[in-house]
Amino acid sequence: MRTAHFPLIVTTVGIVALYLLTIRTGHVWGDDFVQYLQHAENLAAGEPYAKQLHIVNPSLSIGPPAYPPVFPMMMLPILKVFGLDFAALKLFMGLLCGAAFSSIGLAFSPVLPGKQLVPLLLLLALAPTFWTFKEAIFSDVPFLIFCFLALALIQKMVATPGERGLYLLVVPTALVMYLACGTRSQGLPLIPTLLIADFLNARRIRLAPVLTCGLLILLLFVQNRLFFTEGERLQYLTLDPDIVWSNITHYAGSVSAYWDNGYFHPLRYLCFAVASGLAVLGYLGKLSRGPGPLEVFLPLFVLPLLFWVFQQGIRYLLPVIPLYVYYALEGARSIGSRLQPSAARMFGWSLMAAAFGCFVSMYTTIDLRHIEGPLDSQAQEMLAYAEAHSDPNDVFVFDKPRLLGLLAHRRATIPTRVQDAKEDEEALGFYRSIGAKYVITTSAFASDREHLGPFLSRNTNWAAPVWSNGAFQLW
Repeated sequence: MRTAHFPLIVTTVGIVALYLLTIRTGHVWGDDFVQYLQHAENLAAGEPYAKQLHIVNPSLSIGPPAYPPVFPMMMLPILKVFGLDFAALKLFMGLLCGAAFSSIGLAFSPVLPGKQLVPLLLLLALAPTFWTFKEAIFSDVPFLIFCFLALALIQKMVATPGERGLYLLVVPTALVMYLACGTRSQGLPLIPTLLIADFLNARRIRLAPVLTCGLLILLLFVQNRLFFTEGERLQYLTLDPDIVWSNITHYAGSVSAYWDNGYFHPLRYLCFAVASGLAVLGYLGKLSRGPGPLEVFLPLFVLPLLFWVFQQGIRYLLPVIPLYVYYALEGARSIGSRLQPSAARMFGWSLMAAAFGCFVSMYTTIDLRHIEGPLDSQAQEMLAYAEAHSDPNDVFVFDKPRLLGLLAHRRATIPTRVQDAKEDEEALGFYRSIGAKYVITTSAFASDREHLGPFLSRNTNWAAPVWSNGAFQLW
């Protein structure tokens, strides 16, 4: 039966089918996904949530001791049924992508109804930026689900005039907002988004949105009492102007990667400049007609990233891209409304052709079958050798310490980024203090080539190579 959401349903089903049929083997390097899996395994085994074999290096933080619990809890049934099966987990992530695009569609349906949603969803789903996330076991896709579902409910709450109907939305809105914040702390801007957007719309402070935020804060308090202390994350905020400027340029470059064609960078930046100009035009147009929750949320979400010491590229900006594309489309419509119908259609089709042309060109540079990383045979051989030829109490130095703990069950720390020989003794002092017995190096990591490799070559009396498979060396 046809409904108002029929285009959204059909498009989402097609996207899910495409994503599931194009799942690649392998997984990207990284330690973030490992910590989420470790939390899930701890829950499955009845162990303390934050338990892990990672030894903190005081000179180089790789993140908080524990991540929010919603994503690990979502993976818990998969681990219970299949164990640590990456194929099952990536299939699960592909299905979550479908839920993410559904929630994005619901969030934009009040402002972009019916068939107009289809171009937006296609511009997102067919972009390599999103396609490459379908098999990455990160919290980004689950966060998209709950973030945009929360925005959809916030829009409904803001648009609801009657008090009785408004109170019916308090509990579901608070629960979904909690799921967003309990997936990633980046969901916290949803709180001021609800309060500010409702005040701008109603011209007064209504009790229901305040109760919603109060219930959300209560849920976060309970979560933090059960799992970890969220306050520890405040240490990663900074007012250093150099870091702020670095973040501005870093994230601008990350957004421009949406237009990457893989070959010709000037075209990438030209498309980025045009699309960004259209997005600014579209956003300002929406502001002039009265800002809604989407307009309020965008700056509240982006601003904290400028003061965050960790740069995560497109991962941190993934919720921004749907808004960016939406406002670019709105800007294009604004210009098109001033043109003759035929010229307006040509303008619109030219923009779509430029976007899809960049996508197709970029896909020719991507391995569509496999992702190089820790699941490759040489990496698996290294992990197996490290586990088989060491004692369970031995300590390793490795650039991915949490991964070594999860897949080889060995304690590890990340190596100190030694710049020159003058810093060697400090690093050696730390390694001796934790009883480090083995070092793993690989040319696949830039940090090993730039820091750890030269450090080992200068300290041959401290470490010597004992095994290698060509890609990895054990010292």
